[in-house]
Amino acid sequence: MSLLRPLLRLRPSPSPRLATNPQLPRLVPALRRNKNTIHSPPSVQPAFKESAPPAPKPCRGIPAYMLTFTCRPCQERSTHEISKQAYHHGSVAVQCPGCKNRHVVADHLKIFGEQARSFEEILKERGETMKYGVVTYHGDVEVLPEEEGEGKQA
Repeated sequence: MSLLRPLLRLRPSPSPRLATNPQLPRLVPALRRNKNTIHSPPSVQPAFKESAPPAPKPCRGIPAYMLTFTCRPCQERSTHEISKQAYHHGSVAVQCPGCKNRHVVADHLKIFGEQARSFEEILKERGETMKYGVVTYHGDVEVLPEEEGEGKQA
């Protein structure tokens, strides 16, 4: 203990000139409090959101479908906007935001296979059904009965 005491005395003391000079910026302004303020801890923002990501905004003036599906490999649910022209006359593949796989939605140009087909035809081959819905002006989704939705190109 006697060996440490001389070392402690050699430590320089803070300069009174620096401590009293009001023109120098404070290094830690967040620690300064006024007498009339209530101390509250800083708000912490989560690194990720628990809710689903917002749906893509529709393209202005271009007729489009909004497709929402669940990716089978990673179980990520995502929404994609697809132009009606590309869906009915072109080839469309959408990328899953979770696993980054690309899923074929329509292939009328025969890029991904030897026959032209759409998402409905792909699901029918697997014995699955597709649910149709309408997105209202306020963003609500109205699911249509199967007989009203099938073959609809609204």
